[in-house]
Amino acid sequence: TAFTASTIDGGDLTVIHDLLEVGKTRVAGAIQTLDSIDTITNSGTITGSIDLDSGDDLLINSGTIDGDVEMGLGDDGVGLATGTSVTGVIDGGEGTDAMELAGTSATLSSAQTVAASRNFEELLVSSGYWTASAGSSEFGLVGIAAGATLDVHEVAVGGSPSSASWAVHSGPRNRAR
Repeated sequence: TAFTASTIDGGDLTVIHDLLEVGKTRVAGAIQTLDSIDTITNSGTITGSIDLDSGDDLLINSGTIDGDVEMGLGDDGVGLATGTSVTGVIDGGEGTDAMELAGTSATLSSAQTVAASRNFEELLVSSGYWTASAGSSEFGLVGIAAGATLDVHEVAVGGSPSSASWAVHSGPRNRAR
């Protein structure tokens, strides 16, 4: 299943009966798929959550996603480009999942902010200057390509705000654990 979005707004009509028969306990607000390999390319606005269920799915985003993203079971990929805005959490789910950041600006820009995420095994910053401060995220492996920057700001330590930050700049391929 492939979707390309300019605007998708989660509506009121939902076919719950079919989803309950396959064991789903919640329904996504904007995009819901079942047991398929899905590719979603968004450069517009998606209002509502996305649940891609199982399969080796791909999400490419340079637009706005106003909701959570559940990649589900499978070896999934997420590509975030300049202009990305995700208000919720991107969950890689089960499997070996990777997130790539590809930006067009080599300087600090609000258009290149890493979304809060969980259950990703790898983060690759392939280009641009990216800032991570939207919430907690954890990756098993972080790769930063030559010319790219990842600027990480700790937003809370023990429940209180913190001003700690660090940046990893261009290198042959920096890896952090």
